[in-house]
Amino acid sequence: MKGNNSVFLIPVFLFVSLIIAVSCYRPPVANPENWQYNFASIYNPGESAINPEYKLYHQSDTTSLLFFRISTDDLIPNTQPDNSEPYKAVVVKYVLRNAENNQIADSASLLFRISATATERDFITYIKLKTPLLTNYNLVVIFSDVLRKVPRRVFIDLNKSDYGNEQNYFFETADSVKAPLFSNVVEGNRKYIFHKKRNPAEKYFISYYKPISSIPQSPFAIQYNASLPSPDTLYAIKPNDTLSFSAKGIYFITEKDAGTEGIALTNFGQGYPEIQSVKNMILTVRYLTTERKWNEMLKSSDPKTEIDNFWLNLSSDPHRAKELIRVYYNRVILANTFFGTYKQGWQTDRGMIYIIFGPPATIYKSSDIEQWIYGDNPELSDISFSFKKTSNLLSDNEYILIRDQRYQTIWAQAIETWLQGRVFSIN
Repeated sequence: MKGNNSVFLIPVFLFVSLIIAVSCYRPPVANPENWQYNFASIYNPGESAINPEYKLYHQSDTTSLLFFRISTDDLIPNTQPDNSEPYKAVVVKYVLRNAENNQIADSASLLFRISATATERDFITYIKLKTPLLTNYNLVVIFSDVLRKVPRRVFIDLNKSDYGNEQNYFFETADSVKAPLFSNVVEGNRKYIFHKKRNPAEKYFISYYKPISSIPQSPFAIQYNASLPSPDTLYAIKPNDTLSFSAKGIYFITEKDAGTEGIALTNFGQGYPEIQSVKNMILTVRYLTTERKWNEMLKSSDPKTEIDNFWLNLSSDPHRAKELIRVYYNRVILANTFFGTYKQGWQTDRGMIYIIFGPPATIYKSSDIEQWIYGDNPELSDISFSFKKTSNLLSDNEYILIRDQRYQTIWAQAIETWLQGRVFSIN
């Protein structure tokens, strides 16, 4: 399968480190038994030179395909001593375990060679996994450049227990060049087709929801989960139809007109996950300002001056203000990249913590829990956040923070540090 010429590159950002004093505090911690690895690199592009995108698709009752895309610019050419053609190479190692008993179901180490003179900047291929029916799995995959040997480890919760969940759908672009859709974010100016080989239907239904936008509660608030709205429209499609998603919003695709299993695709508008407008620059500083000031900036006749003054007022040093802007909005972009659901990533619980506290030093991950630990030693760290995965019709990527009133002190310290013109960081 050939890749397209447009490359999805996640830039490697420099995160400013600031050691600050924090109150001694032991937060609530979830402790799944099977945590074995630190997955911090999945949300920190700076920890590895290789940043793959991946998509899991259940091809049949016995096999699943793990598609992945790697930018060849991230790989170092391997020069041969015999002067033969140089090549780039990536090693992919994986271990597939039964989620219930942790027994290994499949594993392999694969080497993929790419011509160093190839003109295509994307390398796209797939791995076939042995996945018998009616079982859930935990899949750990390690991607690494043969020469750099700085791996990227990812964790995938593989659900083979039914025929309707989103891993049974495979979308690809249908315009000039075909390529897999690696995320559930679609662009309004592109066309798509989808495949579903397991238990296919003669027709499918799309429920359309207008954009859903809300700001998470603070980490110490009483837990409240808002219910999802009803869809605005419903229409039928056939498997071979060419689809477009021109309006911003959420498109839930299922086999039944009132189905609860399917796949949700979201159009967040042009440019996402980047921050390309003054309005979005203002929207995403909500965590650092009051609701009143935030609304005043949004309604201002000169919003550009408002947001410039907001950042300049945090520091008398223009260079420091510029650094604040760079770090804050880089975190917003990465939050959008990693944590998008039916809402933009910066509007989620994980996005909120990521923007204010930065990428954690340690992440322990299971099928339904992520624990983020800040500080160099996870056994001694006093700053930890736990997120629990929720069952959600419109997203398979929603994790809710386990809130606690004891977060109030550290949250106040973090916000105050930003408002004093300094980047808050614990690691």
